[in-house]
Amino acid sequence: MVRREVKIFIEEELHVRVKEVLRRMPTLLKVKYGVRNISDFYELAVLLLIQSLEEELKEEREKVKVSS
Repeated sequence: MVRREVKIFIEEELHVRVKEVLRRMPTLLKVKYGVRNISDFYELAVLLLIQSLEEELKEEREKVKVSS
């Protein structure tokens, strides 16, 4: 997979919370999810959000088909 550098801006409070979660996260979970650093965490968060939204869109489409 080609990796591209992207600059994002987030609220400082959110960034502090993410750093705290990473600090407390057991090594076993970091290995399981492939989180080596904060960038990996943000990448995983985006992928999980996309997956969740795609599933929700699929469910909405199925509801529309049923009601039609």
